[in-house]
Amino acid sequence: IFNDLYSTVTSQFSSTSNVKDHTYKKMIISWAHKNDFQKNGSYSDRYLNINSRNEKDTLWYLVFLDKILPNKVDNNIHLFQVQNKGLNFFNLFKMFLGSFIFLFKDINYFYSSISTHNNLAINIKKDFKKFLKNDLEKVLVNYEAQPFQNEIIRTLKKFNIKIEIIGNIHAPLMSIPSYFVYKDFSPDKIIVNGLDIKNFFINYHGWSKKKIFVKDSLRILK
Repeated sequence: IFNDLYSTVTSQFSSTSNVKDHTYKKMIISWAHKNDFQKNGSYSDRYLNINSRNEKDTLWYLVFLDKILPNKVDNNIHLFQVQNKGLNFFNLFKMFLGSFIFLFKDINYFYSSISTHNNLAINIKKDFKKFLKNDLEKVLVNYEAQPFQNEIIRTLKKFNIKIEIIGNIHAPLMSIPSYFVYKDFSPDKIIVNGLDIKNFFINYHGWSKKKIFVKDSLRILK
């Protein structure tokens, strides 16, 4: 708990982009490192094996995990940067102030509310909201059911239930993948890379077979 708390209060977030026109019909949510960017400012997604310039009318919302930003970024790419910048007592005070009420309701919920994952989800939600426009029709998420992804999906559905949300499950499942249980803020559809995963989701995780599509992996080509 203390290790996670330290990670929470040392995390700092910032956003960087040249995005001026927010009226995109499609959005892709993924992760990025500096070496994912080309010299021309485009981004190559390692999970989908496509370049950002190949997807027209698409906004790329990327959680950026490196300290040094790319020298050039295309104007359809938004970077939400996560950094560890040392202990920040103001962040610590603000976090406890916002979560203090949960201490009297459920100690486990309190621990969850001060966690690194919850802190990231809250901050991404604040940043993500500025891209909620009526033109948006479809959102693709490289999906791991992380809390920040759940929060983004919940926010999208609250904004416009007609936006189609697709989750791309790009990696083999862990031994107990309970985080993929179907819930109100799950994607409308998911893409998996094998019939065994599809059957597992249907039989044990409450997914309808109509919501699951089996496709060859875009990440692992050989």
